[in-house]
Amino acid sequence: MSEGYLLLFVFVGVGIAVAMASTRSGSLRGSLASEDRRLALYLGRPDPVGVRGMSFPKFSTDPGEVEVITDREGLQVFDYRVVRNRGQSNEKLRRIPCVVAQIDAWCPPLSISRAGLGDAPAALGLRKVEFESGMFNEGFEVVCDDPRFAHALIDQRFMEWLLLLPMGWGIQTHRDKLLVFGREGEKAMQFQPVIDVTKDLLRHVPGSLRSLYPRLT
Repeated sequence: MSEGYLLLFVFVGVGIAVAMASTRSGSLRGSLASEDRRLALYLGRPDPVGVRGMSFPKFSTDPGEVEVITDREGLQVFDYRVVRNRGQSNEKLRRIPCVVAQIDAWCPPLSISRAGLGDAPAALGLRKVEFESGMFNEGFEVVCDDPRFAHALIDQRFMEWLLLLPMGWGIQTHRDKLLVFGREGEKAMQFQPVIDVTKDLLRHVPGSLRSLYPRLT
């Protein structure tokens, strides 16, 4: 009789554990489904500068969805939504605050990130560019198939500004557009810090870039 009760307790315990795991999984799926429904509403919003169609390296190496595009101070501001550990028990929805700004030049694909924190050059399909400053080379990874453009953009003044930039920021170019993105998090981020960084960055873009790489009209 005691063995029968023991087996019963074992079966009940296993059933409870399975039910709890199913509930957690269902809760996550429900949360993501809710986000998808909300995202579907946002994706119907205007996209006047075609952010969703821009070929920034970030969009190809870190697939996600552009959400909530708004125009602030002449800048296109949005959340970039990605799912980490997709299909696993620790699957999480992450948000990356982004800004797209227009730049008075026609730029080849380029990516600037802190060393070890960005995508590998091979993943981006671009070549790493070295600079004369050993300190900058150790602290940053710049990848671009046009080293001449990278050096034209990142002059001494621009380099000094980058060295003072806190960790977690990324900068990329695409044609006449510039993408700036901050740290990712679980909740929607405040946009003002990334707006401020972008505006300050634009003040440090060399004026000579427009003549070396003129915009196509």
